[in-house]
Amino acid sequence: EDISIKLLDEVLKIEKSNDDKVYIELYGSWDMKNEPVFSYKNNILLIEQKNTTSFYHKLLVLKLPENAISKNTNLNVDMKSGSIELSQFDLNKLSLSNVSGSTKVLESKFNVADINNVSGTIRIENCDITELKTNSVSGSIYAEGTFSKADSNVVSGGISITNKKDFEKD
Repeated sequence: EDISIKLLDEVLKIEKSNDDKVYIELYGSWDMKNEPVFSYKNNILLIEQKNTTSFYHKLLVLKLPENAISKNTNLNVDMKSGSIELSQFDLNKLSLSNVSGSTKVLESKFNVADINNVSGTIRIENCDITELKTNSVSGSIYAEGTFSKADSNVVSGGISITNKKDFEKD
């Protein structure tokens, strides 16, 4: 039902797998000190990095089977620094938090998408989101798709929202 990811400074890509298996692919300079720990219990897939100091360029690709993801699934990603890319999912709730790095969400559908970036760009393209919440301290927010409600805030940066329908709420 739920997926929770806590990483440090990696590039994280989440995509669909071509079969009914979960794949976790690691590329780059991983070692025993910074390699993430994977667990599954109580219907929650948890990917977590225990080490708090990591300065290597790394890529983690998480491939999820379409039949294991439902409209009730919640995805929670917490990154300290790094890029996040997610594409082609239909989920209940998406919660993305990134301190420093870009966030890109493509061709997906969510009831709620709550995306927070301290420093970095948030880009949402061709998505259908009932309730969109985006916040950035230093970075821009670009959203294009279908939204019933959008709430976006930046301290230093721009906001561009292109809605393919009328908003249902202010």
